[in-house]
Amino acid sequence: MKNLKIKVKGKLDNTLARTILNKVILYKEKIDIIICQHQLIRTLEAITYDTPLPEEKKGDVENPITISKPVQIMQSNFKGGIIIVSEDNKQEINVNPMLVKAIAKTHYWNSLLYSGKAKSSIDIQRQEGLKDNTYVQDILRLKFLAPDITEAILNGSQPLNLSIQKLFAIRTLDWREQRELIF
Repeated sequence: MKNLKIKVKGKLDNTLARTILNKVILYKEKIDIIICQHQLIRTLEAITYDTPLPEEKKGDVENPITISKPVQIMQSNFKGGIIIVSEDNKQEINVNPMLVKAIAKTHYWNSLLYSGKAKSSIDIQRQEGLKDNTYVQDILRLKFLAPDITEAILNGSQPLNLSIQKLFAIRTLDWREQRELIF
């Protein structure tokens, strides 16, 4: 199992996880990790623009992102702790930072459009200092990926050969067709 540690302003900090994480629910057969979409976007902005991380947000969230993972929970003999074992422990976790960054950008850039902070992809291109508007349009289109494809990318269970170019090549809104192209 890989531990994800992110260096924030010169030090390792678990504040990042606490900022975006709303709650973790353990069931006998699965674990649900609930992330606040708004906090995730604000945190990514803070990391991108080297500003302080947002305050931790407690309570229910408006747009939760729920990641569910089938697991087997057992009690440990060591100091009464618990052990969480993945049901599909044969599957290798392969988090692709480029794909995760693309998913984060699509949510952030679409939020700029929805909020009126940007009127078009050209406004986003200018705000981000990018030379190519095609890239902005390709990223914006990722918002319409099937939820299970997005979840696979975020939890590292996407196909090993999935690349950003392969995502950009998807031109259909039909989730079934998207799955056929990806999986």
